[in-house]
Amino acid sequence: MYKKQVKDKDYIPNYIPTKKRIEKLILIIVLLAYGGYGLFKGELYLAYRQGEVTLYGNAIYIAFSALIVGIAYLALGIIDHYDKRNNEHVYRRFEAILKGFAVLILLTAIFANYISTIK
Repeated sequence: MYKKQVKDKDYIPNYIPTKKRIEKLILIIVLLAYGGYGLFKGELYLAYRQGEVTLYGNAIYIAFSALIVGIAYLALGIIDHYDKRNNEHVYRRFEAILKGFAVLILLTAIFANYISTIK
């Protein structure tokens, strides 16, 4: 699926503008601070298009792990800029895996929160 697209001799490394890298770094810091604040307060508020969810208890820790995976996803974009090797296919594959894993963990947190509120 993700294969090397360009021969090594024709390869030009990725260039990610400084503004984009700074935006990703700021988003990483904000996500880490928001998740840490949620852990500290004992509740984590998540808003999305159709509504909102507030997580409590163990669901917060599960959601925080999803935030950590999301942070790793964002960090890969920054790391890729500095990696001059012809391996963008590896980064794309790893980003796809991280994105799917983060969504799966977040859905697990929402489900765990739902189960704990039923009891």
